[in-house]
Amino acid sequence: MFTYEQAKQMIDKISQVPYPILSRIYPNKNYANMLKNDFAGDLGEISAIMQYIYEHIEYLEKQDLSKILKMIAIEEMKHLNAIGEIIKKLGEKPCYEGSRGNFWSSKNVKYEFKTIEDMIRYNIYTEEMAIQGYRRAMMYTKNLSIRKVLERIILDEKTHKQIFENILKNKMV
Repeated sequence: MFTYEQAKQMIDKISQVPYPILSRIYPNKNYANMLKNDFAGDLGEISAIMQYIYEHIEYLEKQDLSKILKMIAIEEMKHLNAIGEIIKKLGEKPCYEGSRGNFWSSKNVKYEFKTIEDMIRYNIYTEEMAIQGYRRAMMYTKNLSIRKVLERIILDEKTHKQIFENILKNKMV
């Protein structure tokens, strides 16, 4: 059975890899606008935070699962901060809106699942979408500093996906 302690060890291991320092970033409104989807789009970082906190509260009676969800939400907060800093350094305000000017909404949180397994599958899907979004963002910049931060975030997202896969595979739910 997969446990909170095992998930924490996975998170602690990647936490030893520091986030790169952002440097030599110059204003670029188009690139900042593109990153807004990763920041506050439908499946952006703020949506991930709110999704996992909701799930954490909803499943408090399943202590290990609840603690894992909260731990991952905290990791997602680091991503929100990093992307917000990049957007600001690119010369834009890190407002909670996507690239089309659509403001973040709690409608982005999925509240109903038939089973906990379905919820975990959804979380795996959203982690995969985050990875794809950051890979896509990397294709549009030559700035090595930004690319390294995005690579570091992808490392976290892959770990979160692996944790959720372990929860399913090891019948934690």
